[in-house]
Amino acid sequence: MRAAAFVFTLLAISSPPALGQDFMVQFELRGRTIEGGPLAFSEERVELLGRDGHWWQFAPAEAIEFRKTSGGFHSFSPREMRGELLREFGRGFDVSGTGHYLVVHPAGQRDAWAARFEDLYRGFVHYFSARG
Repeated sequence: MRAAAFVFTLLAISSPPALGQDFMVQFELRGRTIEGGPLAFSEERVELLGRDGHWWQFAPAEAIEFRKTSGGFHSFSPREMRGELLREFGRGFDVSGTGHYLVVHPAGQRDAWAARFEDLYRGFVHYFSARG
């Protein structure tokens, strides 16, 4: 039995279904190294929030090279996330920071995209603030 399947199975047996654990794990899944915090897990399914915000769902037996990495969840810093986005999108794209977002956009088009997200944020906050 693979280590991750064994560990997730032990966790599931001890508190089925476990929700919102206060630790982080790292493992290989489908050829990728994943690190994040388990949201819920059972013998059949693991749901995990990656440090990059990605929500992973998989069977425990799919994960290999499992290890616990920290006592509490911590997301990527804005600097780490910017680096991840630049690696993912590659040449031809820039990443711009706004007050509330990191926006990936075609190189040189910050003004066409970044402000739209801030406008959307302000409209959302205003709409719900006015309605309590």
